[in-house]
Amino acid sequence: MKAALEQTAGARSLQLDLIRSGDPIKWAPVAVSIVVTVLFAGALLLLLSSVPPRTEPNYKDLINICIGALVAGFSTVISYWLGSSQGSRDKDTAVQQLQANQAVQNSQQIELVTRQAAELVRAKDEVRDRPVAVAVAVPPAGPPGPKASNFDACLTLVLGAEGGFSNDARDKGGATNFGITIGTLTEWRRSRTPGAAVTIDDVRALSLEEAKEIYRSRYWNVTRCEDLPPGVDLLVFDLGVNAGPGRSARILQQVLGVEQDGSVGPVTLNGLNTCPVDKIIRDFSAKRLEFYRSLDDFAVFGVGWTNRANSMQEAALRMAAPKT
Repeated sequence: MKAALEQTAGARSLQLDLIRSGDPIKWAPVAVSIVVTVLFAGALLLLLSSVPPRTEPNYKDLINICIGALVAGFSTVISYWLGSSQGSRDKDTAVQQLQANQAVQNSQQIELVTRQAAELVRAKDEVRDRPVAVAVAVPPAGPPGPKASNFDACLTLVLGAEGGFSNDARDKGGATNFGITIGTLTEWRRSRTPGAAVTIDDVRALSLEEAKEIYRSRYWNVTRCEDLPPGVDLLVFDLGVNAGPGRSARILQQVLGVEQDGSVGPVTLNGLNTCPVDKIIRDFSAKRLEFYRSLDDFAVFGVGWTNRANSMQEAALRMAAPKT
């Protein structure tokens, strides 16, 4: 509608400009309007006087088409010269209002651009007058990095609890050094050198570096301690060394209320989100003591196991506490 109104308004403005300039082409719309009106009126009179009898089936349709075209032509001419009633005047008013609004908007836009340009110039002058300073680029904040490994800290505590070489006849594990029994060392070395034989002297000569490698591979990684919260990783790791990774994983799963299959997987890790870390540590330590008390040799080693469980719980709670 806006485009149609603009076309009509543009034609009238062009006509007025031609009249003011005295251009001969100003008579073209007049001539076209007269010719159109005379031709349609003549065509209608010719049809009324020379058409076939009115009984012809298409007679009425032909007359209606011609009259409709004539009415349309007259409407166009009248709309051009005089305006078509109040509706046309309203449309002209609407066109004028649209043009006025556009003019206001253009003025506001020009004013805004001018103000922004002035501010940019002023800011540039201020920067130019400031003393030069060295800026330190701060990288944008990104996702948190991976959890720092707690292996070394946990291993130090475990080695402190295990001690050095021992060969107590009451210990079912036999000769032990750094907490690594002769059976564990035999399995480890045979996995690398099939048929390797390990003696008590080999256990006594075990290096700390090899013991650390065994701890990481057979206990820390097996129970996925790297994915456990600080403090919880210590308890699971320590009991895995003391009672086996499968037993340690089952106690953790019992505390979390998930299936006790002895393997730390996605279900177990997801269960960590359902309980505060300090509660997991305390419940794990309590279940650990229950397991110790169920063993036949608790009367022999119970005091040492209890002290170890309590000291590890305290260390785990310190690890889990927020750092200040």
